[in-house]
Amino acid sequence: MRASVIFAAALFSAPAVAAITSSSDVGFEVSSSITVHADAVTAWQALGQPQLWWDAKHTWSGSAANLSLDPHVGGCFCEAMPERGRIEHGRVIAILPGKLLRLSGALGPFQEHAVAGTLSLAMLPAPGGTTISFTYAVAGYMPGGMKAIAPAVDAVIAGQLAHLAAKLGASR
Repeated sequence: MRASVIFAAALFSAPAVAAITSSSDVGFEVSSSITVHADAVTAWQALGQPQLWWDAKHTWSGSAANLSLDPHVGGCFCEAMPERGRIEHGRVIAILPGKLLRLSGALGPFQEHAVAGTLSLAMLPAPGGTTISFTYAVAGYMPGGMKAIAPAVDAVIAGQLAHLAAKLGASR
């Protein structure tokens, strides 16, 4: 099955707040946030283990267990493939433990096009827990333009955040 079909599939209910914050034919930005009943240390530790919460439907291998994240600047958010292959989903470009993890990478179907993306995963203390937000800004050339795929990407990013929130327990 083509990665773009898998990427565009609807997943789960969206987190508390999910939105396309801007879009055009050459790019877009989507953002999702949710507050979880976990402290920043616990949330940060979970964030660094995508193999435990990333939706397997949005992997190349079909298994989230093949994902890894090397949490330092220059580190890889990578996926091990059968027969010793490997795919880089993103490269860590900023890390502030307990606050921010930023990756540069063209996720999913964007990887085969002239597209660049920046995924920012941020945490802020909130009463009784932590507010986690995922913001993905994407720009470049893709046949058919970027604006049309923004709603599907918004659903995927919101779904990934929902998976993380589920791993951390009840959300509000």
